[in-house]
Amino acid sequence: MLKIGITGKIGSGKSTICRMFETIGIPVYYSDTEAKKFYSDQTIIDQLCKIFGKGILDIEKNIDKKALAAIVFNNEDKLEQLNRLIHPLVLNDFDNWCKDKESYPYVLFESAIIYQCNLDHLFSKIIYVDCPEEIAIKRVMRRDNATHQAVLDRLSKQSSCIPPYNFIITSDEENMEIPQVLKIHAQITHQIH
Repeated sequence: MLKIGITGKIGSGKSTICRMFETIGIPVYYSDTEAKKFYSDQTIIDQLCKIFGKGILDIEKNIDKKALAAIVFNNEDKLEQLNRLIHPLVLNDFDNWCKDKESYPYVLFESAIIYQCNLDHLFSKIIYVDCPEEIAIKRVMRRDNATHQAVLDRLSKQSSCIPPYNFIITSDEENMEIPQVLKIHAQITHQIH
């Protein structure tokens, strides 16, 4: 079983593409979704409070993700500390998740920050989901109920250059995604056999 990374900027359409892979029977590990589960673990909450202070807790003593995001968004050191704590947990969880997936030809690990966190070496191949910036901005504004400027700020934190990849999927309003997904699926499974 191959481990394949799927990445792209926010709003590029990664989740939609991942659901297409799931439709054809390929398991997808959504790293952001899985990472969020650790924020309700009391040990992690305690460690996060040590690093970022009690101000990141809401009234119920749970992690206030907006408060935490506000701290790390403009502070590279704090973001690095957060990543050092959460990423090993996510990668360990991914390894455990993979254990019962041996019967599949490959699995996907979905994450926008595969390259920023130097995780690309963990994968046999990388699929990059590309999308024109204006379309990505509209998608994120709709999805997150965010302002144009807020989305631009988030995009500015992501590298503007396209990283090295083995496969690319263009997710815009002109190219159909399903044929691209099926073509990549065929190429990956062909390489395995």
